[in-house]
Amino acid sequence: KLRGREDWEAFRATRIEALRRALGQFPEPPTDLKIQVTGTISGEGYRIENIVFESRPGLLVTANLYQPNPSRESMPGILICHSHHNPKSERELQEMGVQWAREGCYALVMD
Repeated sequence: KLRGREDWEAFRATRIEALRRALGQFPEPPTDLKIQVTGTISGEGYRIENIVFESRPGLLVTANLYQPNPSRESMPGILICHSHHNPKSERELQEMGVQWAREGCYALVMD
């Protein structure tokens, strides 16, 4: 039984360590993502770059990078990773990217 914070931390630590052992070693993230811009689309107050990058050696990821247009000196970034969502061809992900870009953010929407 857990009777306090120390008990909880010990309980948690053994399970996290077991999970790490079960998952094994992951390769280190690359220092160069080898980003390629394959196309650019401009709209009113935003710009979209179609990009491809290498998240791990040999694993390519395609995405759209929504940006304010014109650019600003400092901008926050948002990652939209839609997982088991409908494909990116559905409007709502594009609308979120455009809206965030118009509000002054970078928004990366991955496929």
